[in-house]
Amino acid sequence: MSIHINLLSAQMIPNTIPILAMKESVQKVYLVVAGSEFGDKAEHLKQFYQRNGITDLEEFYCPDPNDYYSLRYKAKELFDDIQAFHPDQQVILNATCGTKPMSFAFVRQFDKPDENSLAIYVASNSNQIIFLSDSDKLKNVDSSSVMTIDDYLYLNMFQLCEKIDSSCDYDVESRALVSKSMLKLAADYPKLISLINHLTQDSCFNRISHFQPMVPLAFKPHGTVEELFSILKYEGLIQHTNTSITFDSPEAARYIGGGWFEELIYLAAVEAGIEEVALNVSGHLINKGGEISRVQNELDVVVLHNNHMMIVEAKTANWENAVNSGQEAMSKLDSLSQTYGGSDTKALIATFYPLPEEVSQRVDSMRNLSSLRVESYDQLVAMFNNWKLQCSRSTH
Repeated sequence: MSIHINLLSAQMIPNTIPILAMKESVQKVYLVVAGSEFGDKAEHLKQFYQRNGITDLEEFYCPDPNDYYSLRYKAKELFDDIQAFHPDQQVILNATCGTKPMSFAFVRQFDKPDENSLAIYVASNSNQIIFLSDSDKLKNVDSSSVMTIDDYLYLNMFQLCEKIDSSCDYDVESRALVSKSMLKLAADYPKLISLINHLTQDSCFNRISHFQPMVPLAFKPHGTVEELFSILKYEGLIQHTNTSITFDSPEAARYIGGGWFEELIYLAAVEAGIEEVALNVSGHLINKGGEISRVQNELDVVVLHNNHMMIVEAKTANWENAVNSGQEAMSKLDSLSQTYGGSDTKALIATFYPLPEEVSQRVDSMRNLSSLRVESYDQLVAMFNNWKLQCSRSTH
């Protein structure tokens, strides 16, 4: 059995990875809080551990997060308390978080392998728990794949309410051929997506009480449009004549008006072997004090592999005459990923039509945000395979 010590700071995920990796042997967790800034974080972290079956939790306070000598005194006080009350337990100090003075002060005190006390550091890029000791008897521990999407978002103050994943009775897989066909047809006739988006918007599918299933056509369907209509009709999503298109339901209109693109991204991530993939992830921000915000946010696609997260925003809008919309989509994704995913989360804006040049340049200048103009399903699979390799490379 082991006693773990967490140093509190803004990021909580590095504290939790060793505890989740060694969960069966964790007896008690001390949460070291210095100053008054991270009291709410400590409470939230306690709730997270309790959700995961770890209930013996104790907060330990230090007055100043930057007073090294005071921190050295407090570190010795905690060390002596643990030696007195838990003399036979392995003690593990996680020095990844906290301020630098906190980390240095506590490592100086707890790096004592001969006294059954170890200091560790979590290298998030390599999914390894590194022992901060000169002892050649200690080997780094692989901690890959201990987080879930629910865990990751919760630790970044996002209470997940609903998501679509492999455990749901949902027809993403059954519509795979339709989704792939829409992309293939649109690659041959790019105006197709703008056309179909316009028709679905006219149905008011986003306002179910105002849903108008029948939408007039200003043209007689022919060529690629007629081919797509035939596919959608065969799948029971629409009916059509030479003068109108009738959507089977608001859900069918939503799928045709962009949901297909989100599902295609989901399918590509699953095919690439990403460990956890979720579609239409909705939830609420957890405010200070644990209050749940009434505002609901939805993330199009969220993927998690080896404790690394990517949030994907899927857009089928034609940005040609909507530069501001491109800026708004990029800013929204950046905000969502930073707020709900944390500083290490990657964010991707996947588009069918190319982003305006000025938006693309701004995206390229951002550390965690990138864009992808999707031209084929295989391209999506290759992108996820490459990201998976980046997440896994340093664990081998």
